[in-house]
Amino acid sequence: MDGENQRVRITKLLLKETLEELLKQKPITRITVKEICSSAGINRSTFYQHYADQYALLDEIEDDIIRQADEFIGKISPEKGGRQYLVELAAFVRRNGAILSLLLTSGSGMNFQNKFMACVLKKLSTADPELYSSELMPYFSQFLIMGNISVIRQWITDGFSLSDEKAADLLYCLSEGVVKAFDNIEK
Repeated sequence: MDGENQRVRITKLLLKETLEELLKQKPITRITVKEICSSAGINRSTFYQHYADQYALLDEIEDDIIRQADEFIGKISPEKGGRQYLVELAAFVRRNGAILSLLLTSGSGMNFQNKFMACVLKKLSTADPELYSSELMPYFSQFLIMGNISVIRQWITDGFSLSDEKAADLLYCLSEGVVKAFDNIEK
């Protein structure tokens, strides 16, 4: 039983790594199951035992990184404050830069970006529940998500030219400005 599970894990890992390599060359819309299988050296029937199509494989890759981010974020102490939270988030982004670069810049869709930032914002929402109960929160969240994603995407594209601390300071200052503007609207 365990050998079979190990074989499945290895097969899935190979398929994920193969898709990640193909995503470096072209968008998911131009990648076929046949191409993934050929590159991985796996027959299509094996692929279809695990995934419905290339999009299902991509979804699992996205879900894996969201789960890792959620686990990582869950370990950050709330007492550290917003800036330190962002420093640790920046460290996570740097450690997972290769896959995040693909998922955030390859045009794989807004779904991943929204899931990733929702995971990040979930931790922050516990810090100020009143702020997160506002009827304007969906608009505020979307603006904050897209702004932060853009900064993170640029940081990745620039090869992490800023230190984790500097990237965190930038995210913190920009987000803090948005929060102040939001507070002014709410008053």
